Amino acid sequence: MTRILVLALIGLLAFVAAAIAFAPARVLHDLVLLPRGVYAAHVSGPIWNGQWRDVRQGRVRLAQVDAALQAASLLRGRPALRVRMSDPRGRGEAIVVLNGEALELREASGRIAPAGLVALAGPARAALAEPVILSNVEGRFGPRGCETLSGAVVFGGLAAVDTRGAGSLPVLEGALECAGSQPAVRFAGETPDVSLDGHARLSPAGADWSLNAQPRTGAAALALRAIGFTGDGDALSAQGQTSWAEAGRGGG
Repeated sequence: MTRILVLALIGLLAFVAAAIAFAPARVLHDLVLLPRGVYAAHVSGPIWNGQWRDVRQGRVRLAQVDAALQAASLLRGRPALRVRMSDPRGRGEAIVVLNGEALELREASGRIAPAGLVALAGPARAALAEPVILSNVEGRFGPRGCETLSGAVVFGGLAAVDTRGAGSLPVLEGALECAGSQPAVRFAGETPDVSLDGHARLSPAGADWSLNAQPRTGAAALALRAIGFTGDGDALSAQGQTSWAEAGRGGG
């Protein structure tokens, strides 16, 4: 009798596993993602290898998302998907866990092209051609926004700016964090010519940032003013903000 029950249980589990494996990704989208405000122009493929096209959540848009549901996560009541995202403005991958009303990011990494997001004019625009590189990102976002966030950020755009022989600008390195309910990053970098530090805060509508610079030569100070820094002596600063919607149009 025990053997029959064991065989019956194995058969039931195999049936459930097969039903999950061959269910369309549209089912996952309608039941799990749509109630969380995630929309897509087209969803195709099975649940274990689905494809989403023109994905939107608020003002965030992605051209393509490929996601694979980890079936065992359903048994724990926290659906987990291994997600790969691609877009003309960047690419990335992560494990996304839907935990009640919260969304968790695990093992996330990616590259973002700021030229497609941020509108700048003048010599500073050259910095936007270099990608922002994210690695080892872990985070949790609940109904009130950012709850925990960590990870490394590297941006070499300033080092690519032509200072016309006035010295070199640094590669910026930083760490992700929560600033209130919004994700943010603090960063710093230095060369023999200048020291820089600052922060940026992100929101669904856009971003704002602030930079402080301590030039170590008069030529470096002139180069910083040429790309938008203001101030006197060895204390220069720059601030700005942008709307993702406006940046998207400007970068298109």
